Amino acid sequence: MASSFFSTPPDTGRHPKPPRSSFSMDSYIPANKQTPPAPPTGQQMFEFLLLFDKSSGSPKVNYFMVDPFAPSRIFPKMNTIAIHKIKNISGYQPVVLNNCLYLIGGKDWNNGTYMSGVWKFDPRLNSWSIGRPMTHARCRFTTEVLNGYLYAMGGESQGCRVTDSVERYDPLADRWTQVCPLPKPRADHASCVQAGKIFVSGGISNLKHQCSNVFW
Repeated sequence: MASSFFSTPPDTGRHPKPPRSSFSMDSYIPANKQTPPAPPTGQQMFEFLLLFDKSSGSPKVNYFMVDPFAPSRIFPKMNTIAIHKIKNISGYQPVVLNNCLYLIGGKDWNNGTYMSGVWKFDPRLNSWSIGRPMTHARCRFTTEVLNGYLYAMGGESQGCRVTDSVERYDPLADRWTQVCPLPKPRADHASCVQAGKIFVSGGISNLKHQCSNVFW
């Protein structure tokens, strides 16, 4: 699950209209006729909550629109969009960094190839671009954003091995760098950011032994 802001500049008549968004705003229109609040930049901001199925290889992504007048509330209508970049890919990671959606890694559902690729969606341009691939292909890993960097941690890699590898992505340089590994190999774990630190818990240390209560 990942959330993202999608921005479109107001139509002033002096500039070309922005590209049409791939994400529907129909939920907003019947619910409130008022103009949504605009940030200091003058751009209208709409937030969407995206729900990814990372296990079936389906390209379909369900999403909800967040009420711009009540950010703690989402509109009940569920919409669906097809993102063919993830068709037949499982175990990838979606993550939002600098208001762009990244789809990272995974495993080819048909031939079992591990993926290192990075796709980036910029909602301001309504377009996809290819980012620098990770140094290690992996699936069943986690990603977190901390201090402007993206971290990819653990997962299953070549040879069906669980890895302790951690790498950091710098979006300005479009570069991945290996950083301090996890204390032990880990896949199917959970992670989060709190108080300026990344926490990792649970998961498996190899593909034969299930479940773990570790907490780093």
